[in-house]
Amino acid sequence: PVVFETVVSASSAEDSEGGEFGVRGEFEFEPSTGVLEFVAEVYGMAEGDFFALTLNRVEEESPGEIVHRILGPGETRGEGVVLLGNRGRDDLREGRLYLVLYSAQSRLGELRAELDPDQ
Repeated sequence: PVVFETVVSASSAEDSEGGEFGVRGEFEFEPSTGVLEFVAEVYGMAEGDFFALTLNRVEEESPGEIVHRILGPGETRGEGVVLLGNRGRDDLREGRLYLVLYSAQSRLGELRAELDPDQ
C-alpha cells in the first residue's frame, strides 16, 4: 500500500482572532484493488460553520464532481474506505483528486488540497 497525508489551512478574515482553520487527512491506497482508506479531521471552526468535506475530481478552477463525501455537518473527524474504479485510480495518479472543504469561510469549496500519493 501507498501511505500519504494532506493538510490544508487558512486564516479566517471573519474571525476577530484571525484563527486558523483547515483539514488534515491520512490515506492508505492499495493500487491493485483501488481501495483508499482515510482518516480525516476538520479543525479550527465552530460546528455550525462546517458544511462538508468531500473527495472531488477537480476540473481547472472549479471544485468539480464530488466522488465521495468524507465528512458531513456535525462531523469533525471520521474514517472510512472509498473504492476507486479505473477512472478514480487514474485521477489519483494524475493529481485530479482533492479534498474540498465547504464551510462558512469557504462556501464554494475554494479551500482544497490535492491528494498526492507520490509525496
